[in-house]
Amino acid sequence: MTPTTETEFETFLNTEERPSLDTVLSTKLTVCTDGKARKQFIEDLTGLEKEAEREGMGPDDRLRIGAGWWVLGDTDRALEIMGRTLSTPVALYITGRAFLESREYDEAIDRFEKALSKEPDTFVFQIALVEAHRKAGAIDTAGQMLETLRKKHDKEPALHYELGMLQELEGLHDGAFDEYERALALDENHGKSLFRLACNYDLLGEDELALEYYERARGLQPTYVNALINLGVLYDDMGKYGKASDCFREVLNVCPSHPRARMYLKDAKAAQNKYYDEDQLRDHDRQEQIMRTPVTDFELSVRSRNCLEKMNIRTLGDLVSKDEAELLAYKNFGETSLVEIKELLTARGLKLGQGKSDENGDSARRLGNLLRDMSDQLLEEPIAKLGLSLRCERAMESLEIRTIGELVSKTEAELMTVKNFGQTSLDEIREALAQRGLTVKSI
Repeated sequence: MTPTTETEFETFLNTEERPSLDTVLSTKLTVCTDGKARKQFIEDLTGLEKEAEREGMGPDDRLRIGAGWWVLGDTDRALEIMGRTLSTPVALYITGRAFLESREYDEAIDRFEKALSKEPDTFVFQIALVEAHRKAGAIDTAGQMLETLRKKHDKEPALHYELGMLQELEGLHDGAFDEYERALALDENHGKSLFRLACNYDLLGEDELALEYYERARGLQPTYVNALINLGVLYDDMGKYGKASDCFREVLNVCPSHPRARMYLKDAKAAQNKYYDEDQLRDHDRQEQIMRTPVTDFELSVRSRNCLEKMNIRTLGDLVSKDEAELLAYKNFGETSLVEIKELLTARGLKLGQGKSDENGDSARRLGNLLRDMSDQLLEEPIAKLGLSLRCERAMESLEIRTIGELVSKTEAELMTVKNFGQTSLDEIREALAQRGLTVKSI
């Protein structure tokens, strides 16, 4: 079958030729970066598969169609079609990658070893086998292989990335950083190295450096989903909800059903839409300060001053709580004094009687409602906002505590029942909550 449009993956779907590994990988890049091409590729691949099933699917058809589903990210379908019998180096490599992505490491190792038995000097097969051994936990084996590969392939970014990953697993973080930087010196767009540097700086609390490397990874094609997710979470933690939302939308553009991206986007949008009326609070504080100003601070006539003192009016707040009738009802307080007082208040944007609502508690009620809303929003925030250590985070997971509100509803005794949660962890929780004016129950 011939594709319906002339695209970069024509060769891939051409039934006259067996697709090469370069063709498969370049096609994967195309369909992961171009939504229109991806849609067309799915249509063409599906048509090719139906035609092959009608006519009888041969080995080359299985390779092409199975590789096509791997390109699209459907590893189960790829393995189902390609099966375990295809033995060309390309087929072995692709099934090995599919098993690796499915975390079936022994199967992946088997496929990569068989591919190498046919093409012993192919670096992409060699480094894939290293990765499979590393992920299977065979650190020594992976390390020995890398030392051998280093003699011929020291200029390969992927080699230095794998060396960095081994250093990380052994807790040698400085060495890991050096290897990732070497990989980037060889290829400034080496996505895996950018991602690992970003993750490590993120864990160290070096937000600016983490942002720099995440943003560099963000610009790569195909879309580096994990980098975008982490970048979005970091922006969210920094209160930059708009930027966080942009990251999660980018993920959903290429992976529309990505569960974490959908959940995080919803949370970021909710946080962005929450309105903490800080201006109102500042205005209220400013007004309260004005209202506490003593009337003796103003230039008033002796008669007006004496009248206000005898009426026990000490501040501007006391004054605006009275209306004209109340002032005029007082002995010796006449129209002249009233005019003087009104001019004094008008110059400050105030007027007699405006404070009566405060006496009824309206202003205090409005402020109280605002503060309660802010408190509710704080309690609804995810526990991740506290920036707790990994040990504390695991303790929260074991207690199924997902929000700050759920945490403050627990007692110290309940927290201390969790395995490996000791006084140090409790002190960490106390300090994190104290910064937000909160605490866990002591009993």
